[in-house]
Amino acid sequence: MEGKCHKRLRKEDDFSDMANMSRAIHPVAEPPTVAISTVMKYKIPKETEFDHAYEVVLALELEYKNIKFSVQPNLVGDLILSPQDHNTAKILSEVSNLNGKAIKIIPLDPKEKTTRMVLLRYPLELPVEVVTKHSKVTKAERCITSRDKAQTRQVLVDIKGIVPEEVDLGNWGTYKLRPFCPRTTTMLQMSEIWTSPIQVPQKREMWHLQPKPHDRNVYSETQGWNHHDSQVPKL
Repeated sequence: MEGKCHKRLRKEDDFSDMANMSRAIHPVAEPPTVAISTVMKYKIPKETEFDHAYEVVLALELEYKNIKFSVQPNLVGDLILSPQDHNTAKILSEVSNLNGKAIKIIPLDPKEKTTRMVLLRYPLELPVEVVTKHSKVTKAERCITSRDKAQTRQVLVDIKGIVPEEVDLGNWGTYKLRPFCPRTTTMLQMSEIWTSPIQVPQKREMWHLQPKPHDRNVYSETQGWNHHDSQVPKL
C-alpha cells in the first residue's frame, strides 16, 4: 500500500511539474504591442508649399525631436513615411502647419491597395483631369517622350482596388489599361517618335541590310551558311 501510495504521489508530482513546465513554456499573455509594419503609413505629396517634399521631412525633424520614421520615395516623387511608434503616427496624423506653411500629410489605408498602370490611346486634346475623376483612379500623369519632352497618348495612372481591363470615362470614351514597368513605359513613350514618316524609312534600311555578294561567308535563313571559298576541297 505504501508503495502504491508513494507511486501515486510521484505521479501527481510529475503532473505538477508538467504544469509548471507548461506555464514556463506558455507564459501568460501580455497586452500585445503593435508591430511597426502594421502602423499606418503616410504620404507627403511632391506638390507642397515647401520647395521640395523632403523639406517637409526636415521641418518635422526640427519641430519634433522624438519623431521616428523611415522615408521612401515612390515613382512619382511623393515621399512615403513609415512611423516607428504610435507617438510619431499621432503627430503625422495631426500636424497641418510647419514654419508658417500649410502641409498635407495623407494617411494611406493599408487595406486599400493601388496598382500603377498605363492608360493607352488617350487623346492629346483631352485633359488628364478627366481621368482622375474616375472612381478607381487616384492619380494620373501624362507620359512624355524622353527626347523632346513632348506629350504622348499614354497616361500613367494609379488604380484603386481590383484593376479592370479598361477605364470607362463615360462621354469621354473607354480606354484600355496595360501593366506599368519603367522599361515598357519608356518604349511606349518612344513609340510616337519611331512611327514618324522621317524615321520609318531609316529603320527599314537598317533592318534590310544584306551581306555583300563578295563576302566569303554568307548566312541565309533558308539555306544556312554558304561558303564561297574556292580553296575548300570537295569531298
